[in-house]
This record gives sequence, C-alpha cells and structure tokens, in this order.
Amino acid sequence: PKAKACCHAHPPHGTAFAVAGVQPPTCMIPEAEVFLGQIGLAEYQTPGTPANAEVVGNAAVDHMAVLMVNHGVITWGKDIEDSYWKMENVEAYCKTVWVASQLNGGSLLTITGGQAKELIALRKTLGMDDKRANWKECQLCDNADFHPGTVCRVSGDAGAPAPSAKLDPEAEKLVQQLTDQILASMK
Repeated sequence: PKAKACCHAHPPHGTAFAVAGVQPPTCMIPEAEVFLGQIGLAEYQTPGTPANAEVVGNAAVDHMAVLMVNHGVITWGKDIEDSYWKMENVEAYCKTVWVASQLNGGSLLTITGGQAKELIALRKTLGMDDKRANWKECQLCDNADFHPGTVCRVSGDAGAPAPSAKLDPEAEKLVQQLTDQILASMK
C-alpha cells in the first residue's frame, strides 16, 4: 500500500471545515494543489467503529488528506513525518482559505483549470496520484459548494475579460418567452 503511516488530529480550522461538512476549495494555493491534492470529505460515522474506518478508507483512496465530518482530520503518507507534514499543511490551508474568505467581500481568486492541470502534472512527477488528472479544466476549479457563485475561468489570462459569445437569436427569443411566462405566473 502507498499509505505507510497516518496522522489523525483535530486542528481547529481543518476541523471547522469538517464540522461544517465543507470540502475546502481547490485552485487557490499551488503548494496545496501539489502536496495535498484535493482534500476529501468522509461522512460521519461513530469514531473508532468499522463503519468509520470504511468511509475514511474509501475517501483515502483518492485523497491523501480527509476531513471526517463532525470529527477531525486524517492524513496519510510514506512515513509519519510525511503524514504529520500533510496535517500541518491541511490546517494552514484551511486557515488561509477561511481568513481570505472574510476579505474582499468573500471574493476568492483562483488559478485557472489549465494552471491546475500543470500543478497536477507536477504532482504526478513527484509520485503522487491524483484522480483529477483526467478531469476537464473547468471541473478542476469548481468551488461552487464552498462559495456559491464561484465561476470557473477557462481563459489562460485570469484578468482578461471573457470573449463575447455569439448568441443564437432563436434561443434568446425562446429564453425571453420562458422568462416572461415565469414572471407572469408569479404575479
């Protein structure tokens, strides 16, 4: 097995995400993408039970760090030092995301899906598998569960405005008709 050691703890910021049942967003800090990958979320089961071991084990297949809902965090690695280091990184990442979410009206900047693909490729060269390797670019940075309204950018230039889309006049007409009908039924 790839997991030679694990570390379990209750760090406050990582555990806060676990208690909220919120998977930390991706595509924000390159180090987290490379060294942690996507942080998993395992549903609540009574601690110490076979059911708990099963849900955590299933989540750990695709994640080197797993938040256990209403409990804490578990990480795995090649040895205990590696596992502990991942735990420290999970806590630092969750704290940074939480603090950043309080700034700038909650607007969090992300890297693009293309940039995330580069980091996943780097992760693979370091010997760490990532289930996201074959995901589409837009799937990589879909953080809508953490921050509703988050939009996945597809442009390589995060600051550039999106190109104007050519709209189908027939589709626009149909959308307007449906909108009018819905609004009329609400009166």
